[in-house]
Amino acid sequence: MAFKATPAIIGFGAREGILMLVDTLLHRPSRPQRVLQYLQDRIDPGNPTATLEAMDAFARQKRFLMNVGDVKGKILTQALARSGAGNVLELGTYCGYSAILMALHLKGSGHVDSLEMNPGNAEAARAIIEFAGLSEKITVHTGAAGDIIPSLGRQYDLVFIDHWKNQYLPDLLLIESSEAIKPGSYVVADNIGMFDATGYLDHVRDSGRYDNTNHQAHMEYNDTIFDAVEVSILRH
Repeated sequence: MAFKATPAIIGFGAREGILMLVDTLLHRPSRPQRVLQYLQDRIDPGNPTATLEAMDAFARQKRFLMNVGDVKGKILTQALARSGAGNVLELGTYCGYSAILMALHLKGSGHVDSLEMNPGNAEAARAIIEFAGLSEKITVHTGAAGDIIPSLGRQYDLVFIDHWKNQYLPDLLLIESSEAIKPGSYVVADNIGMFDATGYLDHVRDSGRYDNTNHQAHMEYNDTIFDAVEVSILRH
């Protein structure tokens, strides 16, 4: 999926690109590593709610984070509640924000399996999740979805997709063929409004296998860039 070329998105992308280049040239820690240090400096460990609030503050006051965020996070937790989720699969851990958010709303002994391609992000996310006190509820797997999903051997009540945008459809097809979801499972896809998600949306809306709701929103921590979250429920 490519970014939709609106002036707001182009401007945001240019600013972020410059900031990332400066960080690289100055050999600064990655944003997930900086988030971990920010948390350690400001709040006590073992408090997942305070951890999420501090991550939101970092994203608004320091540097942008590509988390689902507190506003779109409500769409995610509503879907989680309706699914009665015990087990969750997440594609795209990043800092661990949404994994922590979902773990707080799991039923019983439910668990989050979160997949992250970037080893540095995965390492920082594990440390942040441990800091939040939720290591027993969340497992961060490092690697590509195609390598990991077939080996998990579990069916999920909810799948949250928020990783490489061109992998949304291929990885959903893999999830389907691996029977990692069942009738009644929810699939929640973030950033559907910011990117050209035609292939993914054609599949979930036109295959006849899903009931779908599109939630209009804004990009996380930004009031000028429109976004959307697609919530799909597997029929069969």
